[in-house]
Amino acid sequence: MYDIAKITLTFIAIVILLRRKWNVGYVLLGASALVCLLYLMTPVHVLKTLYGSLTSKVTLELTVALTFIRMFELILRENDVLKNMSETMRGVLRNKRFVIVSMPLLIGMLPSVGGAYFSCPMVEESAKGLDLSQEDKAFTNYWYRHPWEFILPLYPGIVLASLVTSIGLRQFIALNMSFAVTMLLIGHMFSMKGVTGTFKVEGRFNKRALLSFLPLLALIVMVMVL
Repeated sequence: MYDIAKITLTFIAIVILLRRKWNVGYVLLGASALVCLLYLMTPVHVLKTLYGSLTSKVTLELTVALTFIRMFELILRENDVLKNMSETMRGVLRNKRFVIVSMPLLIGMLPSVGGAYFSCPMVEESAKGLDLSQEDKAFTNYWYRHPWEFILPLYPGIVLASLVTSIGLRQFIALNMSFAVTMLLIGHMFSMKGVTGTFKVEGRFNKRALLSFLPLLALIVMVMVL
């Protein structure tokens, strides 16, 4: 009971500080200090915990994974791979609802800070001429960027949870698959009301544009299969 109270107090402190626009790094450091105080940890115990955390296998593996995830994201952005993927989706899907949804889905594949700012104009562009409220477009942009958090190995949370629970990454993703599918279905029920029809695509679709998906597909296949 006391442990629940202490964790709850720490969580409340985190929420309050974040709502006051504090830097998330400072907030987490402060929350760690609060936990130390609540559990009456001695300085020696704190140092031992810090040393153990910095040298643990989980920390090292997560640091390497995060570094390469960030590198992968920058490569895709700077080489306009994401832009090509978006244009390809319009040519392949054609259906207006599917095209609008595909934009946040694509950006959601990359767990980047500020992803909403990147996908928002893409949703806005796809929804031009359609009778969609700003709230509906905002919901679509938010909702369809997040089903990947349950199953995509690019998200650090998936990697961390797999390491902490000692459940293989492939098995962990398979266990979470139902959550991702449920989220997609719920979003389909509550968003883009009244949107029907297809987009007109000028010129002939270039099938070579599908190659822009190879980096993401290769990564997913390597994690899920190998």
